[in-house]
Amino acid sequence: MKKLLPATLLVGLIAIAAPFAVGQAPAAGEAAAATNAENENAGNLKGIDRLCVDVDAETNSLEEKTFIKTELADLMELELRRANIQYREAVFNQPELNFPRITVKARIERRTTGVNYTLSLKIFDHATIKRNGKSIVAETYSRTKVFSKGGDASPIVDVKQEIREMTRQFVEDYRTANPR
Repeated sequence: MKKLLPATLLVGLIAIAAPFAVGQAPAAGEAAAATNAENENAGNLKGIDRLCVDVDAETNSLEEKTFIKTELADLMELELRRANIQYREAVFNQPELNFPRITVKARIERRTTGVNYTLSLKIFDHATIKRNGKSIVAETYSRTKVFSKGGDASPIVDVKQEIREMTRQFVEDYRTANPR
């Protein structure tokens, strides 16, 4: 059996670890593009005076799913009220009244090595297509976070913490678009 040279071993480890690297700083051009996209994204919040909230969770456990949905609904209501953004309950038999709508989703995948999370916070609102004047419902704002935690992960705590942070970022964007 051939011995691996230390440099070859190091290159192999870097190649394996690179996809799992966290906190890498983006290049200057990427950072500017991300900032421009965020500013444009935040501009779509202008004029929104109230929000309906829709919460969903995907996980293997029905009990955990129900608990996370309830916790996130309470968290969203609290954070929106703290920010003085009018919170409105969804009207289930009149879905056309549920706009603009903030949708929060948490996808939790348990693995043998830990837990993978995909979290999203999106605003859906009525929009008009310029070329034909047709009115549609479209995603007008979006934040997504994908991350993993090791074996000691606590999905409920992790999801609440990250959604709270995403909501705070949304509130900052909302206040930028709607100064008082």
